[in-house]
Amino acid sequence: MTLFITTINQTIKLKKSTKHKILITLGMFFILFVAVFILLPYLLRDKIVERAKVELNSKLNAQVDFDDINISFIRSFPYASVRFEKFHIAGVGDFKNDTLLYSESINLSINLKSLFSDTGYDIRHLEFISPKVVVRVLDGGRANWKILKTDSTAISDSTNMQFHWKLNSFIVKNADIYYHYDKSGMDFIFKNVNHSTTGDLTADSSLLVTKTSCDSLSFIWDGFAWVDKAQAVLNADINANLNDMIFTFSQNNSQLNKIPFSFSGWLQSIPEGWDMDFKLNTEKLDFKSILSVVPVIYANSFDKLQTGGKVDLGGFIRGKWIGDFYPAFDLKLTTQDAWFHYPALPEKLQKININLAITNPGKTLDETIFDFSEMSFLLGKNPFMASLLVTHPMSDTEIKLNALGKIDLGMIKRVYPLDKNTNLNGLIDVNLKVEGKQSYFESNNYDRFQFNGLVKLLNINLKVAYIENEIAINKANLNFNNRYLNLSDLQLKIGRNDLSANAKVENYIGYLLYDKTLNANLKLNADYLNLNDFLSNTNVSAKSEVKNTDQGAKTKLKTVLIPGNINFDVEAIFNELHYGSMSFTKATGKLAVTNQHLYFNNMKMNAFGGTMLLNGSYNSLDTLNPVAELKLDIQSVVFKDIFSQVESLQQFVPIFSKATGKFSTQLNFRSTFDAEMSPELTTTTGAGIFNTNSVSISETPVLNALLKAFKKEELFPANLNDLLVSFEIENGKIITKPFALKLWDMNFTLEGETGLNKTINYKAKVKLPDKYKLGRFSVYNVKIGGTFSKPKIEIDLKNTINEVITETKEKIETVITQQIDAAKEKALEEARIEKEKLVALARIQADKLINDADKAADKLINTAKIQGDKLISKATNPLTKLVAQSAANKLEDEAREQAEILKQKAKREAEKLIEDAERKTEF
Repeated sequence: MTLFITTINQTIKLKKSTKHKILITLGMFFILFVAVFILLPYLLRDKIVERAKVELNSKLNAQVDFDDINISFIRSFPYASVRFEKFHIAGVGDFKNDTLLYSESINLSINLKSLFSDTGYDIRHLEFISPKVVVRVLDGGRANWKILKTDSTAISDSTNMQFHWKLNSFIVKNADIYYHYDKSGMDFIFKNVNHSTTGDLTADSSLLVTKTSCDSLSFIWDGFAWVDKAQAVLNADINANLNDMIFTFSQNNSQLNKIPFSFSGWLQSIPEGWDMDFKLNTEKLDFKSILSVVPVIYANSFDKLQTGGKVDLGGFIRGKWIGDFYPAFDLKLTTQDAWFHYPALPEKLQKININLAITNPGKTLDETIFDFSEMSFLLGKNPFMASLLVTHPMSDTEIKLNALGKIDLGMIKRVYPLDKNTNLNGLIDVNLKVEGKQSYFESNNYDRFQFNGLVKLLNINLKVAYIENEIAINKANLNFNNRYLNLSDLQLKIGRNDLSANAKVENYIGYLLYDKTLNANLKLNADYLNLNDFLSNTNVSAKSEVKNTDQGAKTKLKTVLIPGNINFDVEAIFNELHYGSMSFTKATGKLAVTNQHLYFNNMKMNAFGGTMLLNGSYNSLDTLNPVAELKLDIQSVVFKDIFSQVESLQQFVPIFSKATGKFSTQLNFRSTFDAEMSPELTTTTGAGIFNTNSVSISETPVLNALLKAFKKEELFPANLNDLLVSFEIENGKIITKPFALKLWDMNFTLEGETGLNKTINYKAKVKLPDKYKLGRFSVYNVKIGGTFSKPKIEIDLKNTINEVITETKEKIETVITQQIDAAKEKALEEARIEKEKLVALARIQADKLINDADKAADKLINTAKIQGDKLISKATNPLTKLVAQSAANKLEDEAREQAEILKQKAKREAEKLIEDAERKTEF
């Protein structure tokens, strides 16, 4: 019994031990399994990164790259999760460096089994995070999105790796999409797009549920925004037959701003392109919904707006889209006796009748017809009617336009809630009729283009928030015909600016519709015109600021660009004219604008306290570096006035920046201009003459340094009289030719240059007054360098002394020549004495050299003897004494040789001194 119980206990213990071993084994296997799942992505990462980049670039005519890749087997188990960070596709060829796609990240879910096979990766889920997509189609039809290689000879990696799309979901978050069609001038802009598609895209037939929203949708055609920043929602259920590639739209509920719509139909992929049949449905549409796509109405108290009237909107798209051939489409909008009213305002805009149709029979876009057959409304008691028909927009645009009616601007505030800073008043009377083709202008058949009518403006007053100055048009008449427009009796005020004008404008239709050259003859008159008021809002610069002399404010200027397609001749009279910080009065002359040039012809004006005559040109052919070539004749202008208004002068001649008095100058000038309309001084060239009868100069560092150099008391202001300077401008420097001036009681003759960085480099002869009784030493050469703020004055005594010697010699020669009979012996005697003095002085110096050399030689020999004696005295036996004696003799011989060399050298130098002295005193 005891044995039996013992056996049972041992059996139980054995089973427990085995169970523990199994549990431990399973645990270890589980841990190993988890570890493999965690570590395997890191082991495969480099391979996948390399293979993905190679495979994508081998299959696409584009440059594909990404910053990083993250792989996880846990995140989307039982699928692998792959995330590409900062993924982008850039174009090649015509689209080199253009980005087709950039995405902050792309997330994919991939069948785990496919990661370990050679048949490709099965993609089940695809998600783009914050992508930016730029699609462009060039004039020739080449599209940047056609990047898939079709050439069978294209080089590809030998390893067979492909992506198989077996999507169950496709998601886009926060996308911006840009579509540019250069040929037709169309742009679509979609901002903050979110999209999701769910369904089994691997099945032969599947229901796809799509949801799309766009915070801002814009459609721009030929520069006109047909839809501007509208909100859009497009939700649709699509029955997808992937065998036949037919997609049928069933349930859908969509909206554009407040326009609800749905559409029914199908889309099928065909070898050449797409075939489709869609119908637009708008059963719940009213006039308020239509107004929601008008930005100024939708953005202003739209929820309070009341509307009424009949509205109908419908359309279809039907047929094949193959290349540049489009399916037939028809979009029609009609309103009948519609109106809108803001309850807080006393009036409503009523009897709004619209009849708009955009159609195409199913050919190219050139067959599109825009038929705005009716657009009429009643504003107050004034009816207004217009119609527009546009055909063949892509080739030979033909238009028919009629407009008739009066618009009382004062009524607008009674029907529309204007901003408190906005004021509109006045009457516009319109009666226009236009009919013709673009080709009429290209073939100069202007008579075939019918343009007749009249536009009258009376007591117009405009004040809006985005325009700084109030605009008032007291009167203006515009008469139109086929060839030209006559503007008569224009009386315009913009703020303080007042302008009257008469003009004859030719080819204005070609200019407005087809960007042809506009020709005009204008006569302009103004009592006051401040150009800064028109440049400051549109021409803003980030660096330079100039003072607005009218308002005391700071006005920033930017490059003035002359349009290339205008040809104007202008006669101008401006009683008061301002530009930048410059002010002019009684400005008259002729201007011509052509080929991006502005020409000045005898522009006369009072400027800077004097007068100025201007001829020349300004051209902006190079929009980054416009060029001015000017000829200026400036008479009797005030230093203070011109330096305070023309700041660039302080770069070149800062010494006059605080001068008082007047000057005149004639200057030929050429310079490029920077982004703030200031001359690029390093490119400035020119030449001219500067003169002044009297100028007083205040204390400056340069003048202070001159006074200090000649140990004079400070005497300011310093007066200059009858100053005449010829100068040239080159490489950013003013180069002055020699000129004379008198400062204090010193006479100067100056020449040199002033640099862009205020560096100065002048040479001067300075003559001190006779009262110092310095004789010839009253004239000095002076160098003036450094900068205007830190000048360096150097009195050149060496050259001054040399000049004295030279001039003395010249004077002696002159005396000998002119008075040879009366003073020849005396001059020769003086010359002989002078020569003997100089030669004697040279002999003394020569003897001293020789004497010094003898002493040095004796010292060398004595030193050698002493050293030899020491060697001999240290010898202790006959043999070493013999060697020491020989060494001592050698030392003495070498010393004698060196001594002789010193003597010979001294002798040569002594002889040279005597020769030089004799040569200098030869007459």
